[in-house]
Amino acid sequence: MKSIFFLLSILTSVLWSGAKAQNLNYNLNEINCFCKSQTTTPPNIIKLDNNWELLLTLRQQKTKEQLDSTGVQYTDSQLRLLQAWRLLQRNNNDSYKTSIVILDSISTLKLRGYSMQLSVELSNVIKPTVLELISHLQKMNRDKNTYTILFSYALDGLTWDQFEKEELTEPREISLITPNWAGEFWTTYPKRDFACGTNSVTENGFSMSVNWTEKAIPKMIPFVTRFDLQGRILDDFINHGKLVDKEAMEVFETFNFFNDEGEFTVPIITENEDNNFYSTSMLICKQVTQFLKSEIDWEVVINEYDFKNTSQAVIILYHEMMWDILEILEGENIIEKPIAFKNPKQATPSNISDLIFFTKK
Repeated sequence: MKSIFFLLSILTSVLWSGAKAQNLNYNLNEINCFCKSQTTTPPNIIKLDNNWELLLTLRQQKTKEQLDSTGVQYTDSQLRLLQAWRLLQRNNNDSYKTSIVILDSISTLKLRGYSMQLSVELSNVIKPTVLELISHLQKMNRDKNTYTILFSYALDGLTWDQFEKEELTEPREISLITPNWAGEFWTTYPKRDFACGTNSVTENGFSMSVNWTEKAIPKMIPFVTRFDLQGRILDDFINHGKLVDKEAMEVFETFNFFNDEGEFTVPIITENEDNNFYSTSMLICKQVTQFLKSEIDWEVVINEYDFKNTSQAVIILYHEMMWDILEILEGENIIEKPIAFKNPKQATPSNISDLIFFTKK
């Protein structure tokens, strides 16, 4: 059975020095949903009616009488919906309190400052391994895929699996306790300057992954509209080791990730230690994991930001660190954003191959 994962991690640097905390406009907040869901996701619930206004108001717990005095309009069914989606909790004294993390501008600025401090140290730890990864890609003339493989595969892929394996984070599992969604949802303010994510079509240990950013979408339309064809591409990868589907070849021929014979020309990562891409990516993720386990006092982080547990703290802080690491390495000219990200207006369809890789067990 195929599954399509949308891993959107949207976050670069922030320069905001106001004294008054802000996060009033939902659209100006960074929306982060590191979760699995059955149907829809928390952001779609929050955007209904005035749910965002209600959740902001209830960051400090209030009884219904106290809520009435604020002038915020609501209905009982609205409160029940937010409770059912675990966005709002009802306490024993019949007060209500928002149960998701909403970081205002002051808390976000503080968190990102701490993240950058840690990320400078961690970047120095992983830098030799990143250079090794680049060397492997240069040998096959695919060093332009470095940014995507480092982000989508190593930092935002394998590392989360390693966190869960070493019990730094809790599994995201749909259950009777979490029937609608499982994981973490939080917002920060303001948004970071740069946003990218990864779409992956997977089946039986094989996957086709495409890194993307909103501004690049006009140059890669089939990758966000023709998931049916991407499924066929994956089938061909599994069954033939190359692309044979005629329609897929016609639709995607300008994107430069296969040749005239249908042979894939982008990195293929076989997940065993004999594959250089895999072994170096795994070393990066283990270095990151060890750093988070040994160099951070998670109780301090939990208390500082009122996080509920270590898992939530790791997920939120590492999302910031992940982007800081990329920014630091880019600033040191070790990695470079793909042209489709750096200057999407100048990008051609052939540049999209810099954003694609395949994996297999």
